[in-house]
Amino acid sequence: MKSNNFILSLNNQNYDNQFNFIQNNDPQKAKINTLLFCNRPESIQYAMSLYKKEYIKGSSKLLFFHKNVSNQNGYITVILNNYGNNDIFYTGGLGGPSEDEIFIGRKIFENYTNSAHQGFFSSKSLKWSFYIKNNTVLGGIIDFLPVDAESEYGIEVYFTYSKSDKIPPVFKDVNEESYEYREVNENIGIDNIFKTYNIRFGASKLLSNATGKLDGNYGVNHNYNLIFSNEGVYDIHFVPNGGAAGLSCLIDDVRYQLFSNSESKIVELVIDRPKIVQIQTFPLPGSNYPVTITVKMKR
Repeated sequence: MKSNNFILSLNNQNYDNQFNFIQNNDPQKAKINTLLFCNRPESIQYAMSLYKKEYIKGSSKLLFFHKNVSNQNGYITVILNNYGNNDIFYTGGLGGPSEDEIFIGRKIFENYTNSAHQGFFSSKSLKWSFYIKNNTVLGGIIDFLPVDAESEYGIEVYFTYSKSDKIPPVFKDVNEESYEYREVNENIGIDNIFKTYNIRFGASKLLSNATGKLDGNYGVNHNYNLIFSNEGVYDIHFVPNGGAAGLSCLIDDVRYQLFSNSESKIVELVIDRPKIVQIQTFPLPGSNYPVTITVKMKR
């Protein structure tokens, strides 16, 4: 298996946050079982534990998104405790630090999808520390994909003022929010040339656990196959329904990103024969939901 060094770096004029990845031509295809949601509290006021889940079995996706309001610069640290020293494949993407929450959400999607076929294996417990300036936002997604689906591991996330600080105490009410993960996969027939087709997401609550449902479905992959029956020119628009929002999506693997609080054009598609166009996106942390992507023939 051929591989070479790859670095996913998020440049900031004061600091670089980065994952060190190995480009992998045969990445894991494992299905994500669990979403680990680290966002409560969203604002960090002092050194504290942000998330701890001691036992996770199978593949999972960690989404973390926080603003530092502690009046000091610091670090968000993610620890994976690999209890059985089992092989786990890692991939992911970061955004930040930045004062612009919507921008961070878009960067997470961009870097996460850029790393879709890149990652690394490890059988060790691991630790990542990511720098976050005061009054800025930092977020990311990390996928944990064990080779053995029965492997157990634990995840902990915390904030400190330096990398060498002790791990803050974990109280009994520390966040351990998790959900059974379900992607959205839909086929949408575009066959009426007079109709506007609305693809609305971030409204329904797809993921739930014993204590409630996840608003916004943040970090959940949404995959749409647009099945065009008629030739023509089609306008694809973005409509924020809940306030200012960002959109980052792939349309047939071409990336489109925008920010708006009103309807905006994404792209004009020329359909020269019946075909399927694929859209991939997910609700972005920092944006307001729901939002709608509209498809209609240009007249």
